[in-house]
Amino acid sequence: MSASPAISRDMTPAARQAAELALIPTLLLRVADGFPPATRSTSKVRATIAHLRAATAAAWVGLGSSDLMDASLCLSWQVDDMARGARFTDRLGLVAYHLAKVLTEAEVIVIGEGSPLDRALHVMLPALEPAAQNDALDEAAQKQAVRALRTAQRAGLFPDLSIKVAST
Repeated sequence: MSASPAISRDMTPAARQAAELALIPTLLLRVADGFPPATRSTSKVRATIAHLRAATAAAWVGLGSSDLMDASLCLSWQVDDMARGARFTDRLGLVAYHLAKVLTEAEVIVIGEGSPLDRALHVMLPALEPAAQNDALDEAAQKQAVRALRTAQRAGLFPDLSIKVAST
């Protein structure tokens, strides 16, 4: 993964927090972008995409235009970098799952019950189950998630998160 510009180091705390909160739903939107058109057009997937957009929009509430631009650019670089590393929709979905798991277990983000992100995850996670059964794919996604978090930290996101993982 390439290092993203360090614009996030210069972001305000509010912009940094917004980028951190928007990471998982934005990454899952990128996963949904990889669905075949027939799948994307189903009512269930359209509703899931709407929930993911709502979760992303909620992260931006209260930001001024400068903070919004800084946070969205940083987030775009992070998600683009992760998507390049994943190459496949299933793997990117598993990366998003492992990132969400690390971030929620560390209480860096909280996914409220019934929130737009929670509702989207109730659809996305079961859809990723077949990919998660592929041990090699899941292991690669776990390693990529750790690398992605380290890249994000080098860019200034998640500064207080301690990643205690064996070598990747």
